[in-house]
Amino acid sequence: MRGVIFAALAVALLTACGSERIESFEGTLSEAQFNALTLIGEQGNPVTFRTEEAEFEFADELATGCRVKVLYRGRIREGSATAVRIEVDPTCARLLGRWIEAEDGMGMGIEFEAGGTARSIGMQTLIFTGWEQLPDGGLKLNGYSIGNGNTITFSEEWEIQELEPDRLTIAQSDLTLRFRRETEEDALAREEREAAAAQPQKR
Repeated sequence: MRGVIFAALAVALLTACGSERIESFEGTLSEAQFNALTLIGEQGNPVTFRTEEAEFEFADELATGCRVKVLYRGRIREGSATAVRIEVDPTCARLLGRWIEAEDGMGMGIEFEAGGTARSIGMQTLIFTGWEQLPDGGLKLNGYSIGNGNTITFSEEWEIQELEPDRLTIAQSDLTLRFRRETEEDALAREEREAAAAQPQKR
């Protein structure tokens, strides 16, 4: 009789544990460790998820500063929980790095940094300061332009039409920009041009 009771209790406990609801948490990846990820939520709250038993989608595309969605069972206790599934949008990690316009030959472009910082490459009057991946998969670019003594800030949304390891195409209704990933040779050539431009002109 006692064995039957214990067996029934064990089944009840397992059923209760297995019936915990699957919840989701989305945030920015701040740290990735062995069998653990720490995300920063919308309210700035850090949560660490244990990942030893989790399924991963695009695990190779994890990058600090990018958005990650975690499915977990039960509740977050003392800032931690056990993950069931990790979903990574690969777009963010694939954008990171330095991109120059494919056809201008002058090495002008954009650098995307983890955490949403953007920088201009080879441009003095068009200054990029930040970028954001939009929920619909698009790209927002923030910055300002300098001209005729005026500074104009901008925040523009672009459609990502192509994103390959070495190619990026973004578009608006009336403009398409094509980039390629900058190489060491590109960077050296730009530095040489900038150095030559900085030399005083001979009369």
